[in-house]
Amino acid sequence: MTTPYSIHKAYSSFVVIPVANSSYNGIYTCGVGRDLSSTVYATTVEIVAVTKPVINLTVKSQAYNIGHTAVFSCQATGKPVPFIDWYFNGAKVNTTSSVKYSLSSPISTDYVHSTLIILKVTSLDAGTYTCNQYGWQCY
Repeated sequence: MTTPYSIHKAYSSFVVIPVANSSYNGIYTCGVGRDLSSTVYATTVEIVAVTKPVINLTVKSQAYNIGHTAVFSCQATGKPVPFIDWYFNGAKVNTTSSVKYSLSSPISTDYVHSTLIILKVTSLDAGTYTCNQYGWQCY
């Protein structure tokens, strides 16, 4: 029986999994000692297969009356779950210190659903709103 991974030994040991996928997810323990009964040091590591983030729900064109509230939604998936930033005409929207914009981004174990809320729409709010995911860059 062959294993889908290889163990390399020299002054240290490490495991190489050439084509990792979610079937390798789990917690692994490595022990150091003369044999299995005399472990003097052990460490554990968790392996989680990383998948590239993908935008699943994109912003749709909408029209709003002046003075009303505008609502845009965006959804992204990936492992780990990515974060979402919002842009207005190419510039990042500051949702942290603004009374104009409100943001809701609940995160589940599988996806993030982000909602951008624009309070009291004016003619200056007309333009292109887009969402973009960001997160881990190891894929």
